[in-house]
Amino acid sequence: MEADSSPRRLNSREETRDVVIALVEGARGHLDILSPVLDPAIFDQADVVTAIRELVVRASARARVRILVEDAAAVARNGHQLLALGHRLSTAIDFRRLAAEDRGGSDSLIIADRDGLLRWDAGIGLHGVDRSKDRVAAVAEGLEFDRRWERAADDPDLRRLAL
Repeated sequence: MEADSSPRRLNSREETRDVVIALVEGARGHLDILSPVLDPAIFDQADVVTAIRELVVRASARARVRILVEDAAAVARNGHQLLALGHRLSTAIDFRRLAAEDRGGSDSLIIADRDGLLRWDAGIGLHGVDRSKDRVAAVAEGLEFDRRWERAADDPDLRRLAL
């Protein structure tokens, strides 16, 4: 962990996407993503999808990307690039729908290797808090993500249909 782990306020969609890419590029193999509708302004962008694909390729067998969404039907209906990548790399990228008790928020977050995280609220214009150098916060959020992951369910809208 670096010396300065204090949070940094992000004020634009571009800043938020840049920090997401930096977190993904710096990850060794593990990403946890919580985004109620898999925030298209961030995760349905070619540069972010490319960074996640490159992480999976780079990390190989260690790669593990877990994605929690609330509205699986909306994600599937909109033809999301990250969902398509997950279908192609299904051994490394896994999607689940949040359990009822975890739904209703607009906060999104990404945790990289439990070393850093970014949290933002798409409901208020993508203003975020960059804690990419805050391992303590990343571990705490990661434990909460694990609890949500265990309560979450597979959803047919998030699975690839083999015909």
